[in-house]
Amino acid sequence: MKFQTHIRFALAVLSGCLVLSPVASAQRTIVTEATDGVYDYQANFPSELSGIGFRMPRQDFVDFVTEKGWNYRTNADNTIFLVSVPDAPFTAIMVRMNSDAGTFLTEIEIQFPDEAAAQTYFKSSYQPLESTGNFYAFDPEKGYATKAWQFSNKVFYVATLANTRWSNQ
Repeated sequence: MKFQTHIRFALAVLSGCLVLSPVASAQRTIVTEATDGVYDYQANFPSELSGIGFRMPRQDFVDFVTEKGWNYRTNADNTIFLVSVPDAPFTAIMVRMNSDAGTFLTEIEIQFPDEAAAQTYFKSSYQPLESTGNFYAFDPEKGYATKAWQFSNKVFYVATLANTRWSNQ
């Protein structure tokens, strides 16, 4: 009887290791649909961008920006967008959707007129950790973390999804 219990325990542990292995998680399908109309970590985006969130598909983003009447430019692959948002405390946002995981929102760069404005916005919006100067958020239901930091006149907010350039953060 004890032997069977040990075998069951060993199988359970082994199964857990297989599920949690990097190879298994890298092969997981990434869902790019809004849950109840809300994309991932949407609450951490600037209020002027209400409706935008991580894992938002490219076409949904284009439709959103077009509906708002915002001006934007994009690269030839339609994976990087520079958007002007009227009446915002920032001058523009750059949105990246170019990862091996697919063409959905994985990174936002918020551009300000100067470094002081970026620093003020970052500290008031993201409450960085004293030890690193970065902001981190993790929602176990999402299965990945986010990170934000300020550099020069920009604030970066990224998803640390597998197969993206920020997956090692």
